[in-house]
Amino acid sequence: MSAADRPTIQQQIDEVQCCFLSMRSAVEAWQRAPEQHRSVETGACRSKLAPLQAAVRTLEWVRDNAEHLRQARAGASEQQPEAAE
Repeated sequence: MSAADRPTIQQQIDEVQCCFLSMRSAVEAWQRAPEQHRSVETGACRSKLAPLQAAVRTLEWVRDNAEHLRQARAGASEQQPEAAE
């Protein structure tokens, strides 16, 4: 996969947020009318909300600190000794 084919950090954030909103909507629908929307899937959705929020926060942190991470990686690469030929 080339770099052009990979999604950007922002695209990944948007996709995870979309999943979060969809699942949260399902949970809220169940809470408004549990007799109409009750399913095992609703419980599964509810259990995924916190991990999805954490994923968004992590991706946002990576996006916001990308330049610092690049600099740290470049610095670490420069400090490693050359491999024996």
